[in-house]
Amino acid sequence: MKINEKDKFYPDANEWMWNYCTFLGKYTDKSGNNYDLGILIKADNNLLLNEYSLAIVYDNIPGSYISSYIPDESNSPEFVKETLKRARNLNLIKK
Repeated sequence: MKINEKDKFYPDANEWMWNYCTFLGKYTDKSGNNYDLGILIKADNNLLLNEYSLAIVYDNIPGSYISSYIPDESNSPEFVKETLKRARNLNLIKK
């Protein structure tokens, strides 16, 4: 999977989301809703703690994002499943 860092639905989020979270690409769900997918990986003194949370932007307005620890994946919306799939494909998360 090739990710173009400059290719986002909501580029204004560069200032308030993508300056500390990892961008995983844009995504449109089956209903036509657009999302910029990402993940926050927590580290302590540059050591990966294997803790991560969602970082999903759905508008250019500051605060228009979903950020949470991963719920039961089987009951998650498709954009959450896609975020996890991309993070796994890039070896950012193991679960």
